[in-house]
Amino acid sequence: MRLWQVDREGDEACLQTLHGHASFVWSVAFSLDGSVLASGDNDGEIIGALAFSPDGTKLTSSNNNEEVSLWEVSNGRCLTTSSGRGLANWIRAMAFSRDGTMLAIGSNNHTLKLWQAEEASSTRTLRTFARHDGQVWCVAFSPDDPLLASGDDDGTLVIWDIQTEAPHQVLRSDRPYERMNIRGAKGLTEAQKSALKALGAFEEA
Repeated sequence: MRLWQVDREGDEACLQTLHGHASFVWSVAFSLDGSVLASGDNDGEIIGALAFSPDGTKLTSSNNNEEVSLWEVSNGRCLTTSSGRGLANWIRAMAFSRDGTMLAIGSNNHTLKLWQAEEASSTRTLRTFARHDGQVWCVAFSPDDPLLASGDDDGTLVIWDIQTEAPHQVLRSDRPYERMNIRGAKGLTEAQKSALKALGAFEEA
């Protein structure tokens, strides 16, 4: 794993190479103040996502066994591990709210879950947001926490109102063949048509 410095002019330099993993590194996360860096690999269990609490004292990790664990950063002690409750086997992204009371979890079952992180080192599900057609790969809270953003591998970004549980805004970037009508196109197999439609094309008379 390498640490890079990038300046405003776009120049970059490798500051340090970190060794310690025996297999592929799947996830990395900095603490909010930038003083601590966590990384996870697939040595036995795949660590799919990592997130520090805002005060930097706790770290959450997910694995490929439908589990989310909460760790004490100072001593490496696992405080609790939660499983089930509709978790997918691939949790792609996690983020704490700014006050540390909520944990957002995005996964490959197209859902975004919001947990309440309690002082007793446990969690409970507050609500589930379902709007994505693709796997949820990134999540982020707004600075004052009324909004939550989630992005998927289908190119869709949803901004949620946490209080009403309704989408505040849905953003989607154009795919390579967005709004291209392939009706009447000759020489295309059904597989090729399906591939083009996945990239934004449609077929209408």
